[in-house]
Amino acid sequence: SFKFSYENKTYLIKIGDEEDNYLFKREFDCLKKIEESQLSPKSILNGVGKDYSFLITSYEFGQSIKELGKPYLLEHLSTFASALNTLHSNKEKNSDLDLFLDLCFSQGSFEEILSEDLLNELKQVKNFKESQSILKELETVVKMQIKSFSDSNISRCHMNLMESNILMRGPMIKFINFDKNFCLNPLWDLAMTSIYLDLVSFPKIESKFLMYYSKEYYDHNCEALRAYKDVCFKICLHN
Repeated sequence: SFKFSYENKTYLIKIGDEEDNYLFKREFDCLKKIEESQLSPKSILNGVGKDYSFLITSYEFGQSIKELGKPYLLEHLSTFASALNTLHSNKEKNSDLDLFLDLCFSQGSFEEILSEDLLNELKQVKNFKESQSILKELETVVKMQIKSFSDSNISRCHMNLMESNILMRGPMIKFINFDKNFCLNPLWDLAMTSIYLDLVSFPKIESKFLMYYSKEYYDHNCEALRAYKDVCFKICLHN
């Protein structure tokens, strides 16, 4: 991605191959839908050229939590949790759960992500078949576990809120890089966020985060989040 200026305004452009436009288009559409929340860059233009695709958004000034450090995030935990709740207030009718799972499991499929030559070379590695068997078993277990999950209260979820995708400038907070957004039950986003930010290692801080996120649904979220985190851990392991 590159920053550039035009007529006293600053923009960000992402450039990739033609096939990358699938992700660029998803991010562009998501940014359009959540624009009123003022938590993300503004989508400007998305298109495809000869052998390339691109996405242009507004450039968000600020420092990432990766730059500021985890203590800074913890100092502003209530602001972060409130912003995430605001993002999840963008409701949708249809769930992306099947798409989300398909994309997650395809990332662990060597047949889909490697060339034939590389795959044949990898097959010669010791324990490769056993590893493939473990990945397939993880996929089966996850699909069994989520049968009990509630596929309702569908919201726009970021699903990739690691430290580098959270920007802060004073009291303001912005989320960037929505290429992995999905319409899901917010508990999926809460679980992934807790894992990516390692809140899972600090139960008291995680509990405080959930209270800041929603005092009304605190008890429900605390109870339900355990199962979602368990599944998300397996998905991270699979990937």
